[in-house]
Amino acid sequence: MDADTFAGGLWEFSLDFYARPGISQRLIGLQDEHGVEVNLVLLCLYAGRRGYALSQADMSALRAMAALWSHEVVGPLRSARRALKRMMTVDSRLVALRQKTLALELEAEREMQRALAGVIPFEPGAGGEALARGNLAIYLTDLGLADAIPLAGEFAAKTAVAGG
Repeated sequence: MDADTFAGGLWEFSLDFYARPGISQRLIGLQDEHGVEVNLVLLCLYAGRRGYALSQADMSALRAMAALWSHEVVGPLRSARRALKRMMTVDSRLVALRQKTLALELEAEREMQRALAGVIPFEPGAGGEALARGNLAIYLTDLGLADAIPLAGEFAAKTAVAGG
């Protein structure tokens, strides 16, 4: 599998998984409360399901790429969208602008995933729930969120249902 194929599959997986009941709220909570990069959570799960074990070195490279995209592109778009949402209570004409900003934010998220896919070492093995859980556990531990590791198991288990 090459980076483009991986990125396309990751995007489809992300849309499916994120739409599952309760998942988006949990992911956004992790993002807002602990600085978790949602795209890295999704990548860890997808990569594991596809047989890619991520090393600590891989995670460091992925985190660096994600930080660049989040700080320079996705984060500013997210901030603008959230500001527009707050401003809509005053001026309803801003709805269309907020929708356009949301579309740009989603496009930026997809491009971020393509950039992240370029970091993955494409040497797959046997994939599954355990590998998905392990990949996500590396990321959460790297963030200092060892208490959240049970969440890695919960999310990994749900990837089977989400077509992971």
